[in-house]
Amino acid sequence: MMSAASWGVWLTWLLALLFVVNGIANLFNPKPFRDDFARWQFPGWFFLFNGAFQIATGLLLVFEQTRWLGFALAVVVCLGVYATLIRFREFSHMGPITVLSALVLLAMWRIWG
Repeated sequence: MMSAASWGVWLTWLLALLFVVNGIANLFNPKPFRDDFARWQFPGWFFLFNGAFQIATGLLLVFEQTRWLGFALAVVVCLGVYATLIRFREFSHMGPITVLSALVLLAMWRIWG
């Protein structure tokens, strides 16, 4: 049977993959992301920053020595998404970020709780 900590590590690696894949999607398939960011009044280059930030978050989550910083950035990403969706009243999009936030918190709890 898997220990709580190792279960948390596997979940963290899954989260890392999700952040890296989403970051790459931001960088290399920017049209849908640019449209969203324009609607939310972010600068035109923001999809590049967001993509790089998410890739960095994912990579930091992979390594034990940097995992704490990866989780800190993941929380910043989640809070930023919540703030944007609330500000622009796009409550119908709250489901995915709520699931992601719950998985981030669960992984943190399983590793350090």
